[in-house]
Amino acid sequence: MAIDGKCCRRSHDASKDWGPLHIVSAWASEQGITLGQVAAADKSNEITAIPELLTRLDLSNSIVTIDAIGCQKAIAKQIVTEKGHFVIAVKDNQPKLFQTIRDFFCDHLELDLEELRYREHETEDVGHGRIDERAYLVTKIPQDFAMKKEWPWIKAIGYAVRLTMCGITSSAAT
Repeated sequence: MAIDGKCCRRSHDASKDWGPLHIVSAWASEQGITLGQVAAADKSNEITAIPELLTRLDLSNSIVTIDAIGCQKAIAKQIVTEKGHFVIAVKDNQPKLFQTIRDFFCDHLELDLEELRYREHETEDVGHGRIDERAYLVTKIPQDFAMKKEWPWIKAIGYAVRLTMCGITSSAAT
């Protein structure tokens, strides 16, 4: 299930001092249905709404995907406690974790991944005048993973690379 938040356009009302409405949704990707939604509290964001939404869902044996705003220790722990699994994007909001993962993959990329056991997947999307190529690598966390104590729920780490070629016409992309 994919967890994501969206700000509803034109949902604010400055005359009444209402900020925009932020909704966090859980989406069953394979079935194409929304499993639940929670509105973020005023002057709040997805970080506080995600745990509330997760309490309303059966997470057992589910894989929960969340973008980088949901990369929080409490959220990861909540998913695992409820017998779920997670795939969470890591960016600069968790600088130590981000740098540890980046350094690990950079070290192995310098050696052309020769000493690394990993899985990979590649995709290509054509549309809107561009071609997006993506490559994904995933590996088990190394035994000496520096963030293991702070993030004990992490079982694997991955790296995603996207290459976008713009100005592509439909005849050139076929």
